[in-house]
Amino acid sequence: MESRSTTRLSSPRPTGPAITKIDYATLLKVDWDALAKAVGSHRGALPANLRRTSLGRFLSLQEVTQEGIPVCLVPRAATVEALLSASSRQARRDILGRNFALILQDCSELLDVCTDPDFLYEVSALRQAIHVLEAGQTRAGQALAANVMDSLMWRWRGVQTTDWKIVTRKSGNSNQALEEFGLRRFLGDGQCMRHMKVFGPPRVNRSPRTLNRHASSHRVSRQQYSKRNAVVATMLASSLLGYFNEP
Repeated sequence: MESRSTTRLSSPRPTGPAITKIDYATLLKVDWDALAKAVGSHRGALPANLRRTSLGRFLSLQEVTQEGIPVCLVPRAATVEALLSASSRQARRDILGRNFALILQDCSELLDVCTDPDFLYEVSALRQAIHVLEAGQTRAGQALAANVMDSLMWRWRGVQTTDWKIVTRKSGNSNQALEEFGLRRFLGDGQCMRHMKVFGPPRVNRSPRTLNRHASSHRVSRQQYSKRNAVVATMLASSLLGYFNEP
């Protein structure tokens, strides 16, 4: 079973025309709307929830991904548009809080199409996390969702060692990862970069307030466990399952 999973995760991901390996500085200079008219539609290379997003909104991609908010496959297009349009980190976290129930619904619907038998246990575990969160048990839901995400990353590591090192390096930089991955793979894999960051013992570093897989597993605290971090963990795990289930 693990052998089959390894083959599955090592399969190449679609990049599509116009958004293959590209420098982030170049990305900022591109007139995406003009490019789309010049070379035809390339939105099919993007996750379904991003295909109707104004390409100009991708100028905000750096801020959103640096904060570790996933936009690959979940949440729905309207929520993505709001996140990309928000003016600050706090505004984006407020959007996550206000749309908590809708985002959980989006994650549940994405799991409906994750039918690869190699991932059915993770799908079942994440569904349980969603049910727990819907029942108002935020800490339990975050703990389970974060560990599903971490388990998926470890499975991915076995066949994507180079990518794993990019995502988990201590000096992780999303701009550099975007250049090395290309946009499509970055949206699928690189979105976990912020959450895989290692932090020191409590006397050196306080438990972070944003989602961190190490803190969710080993530093139970008011700083780490929150409704917004719980929904981000669920989004990440759902997004990874959807990404790994792609043809």
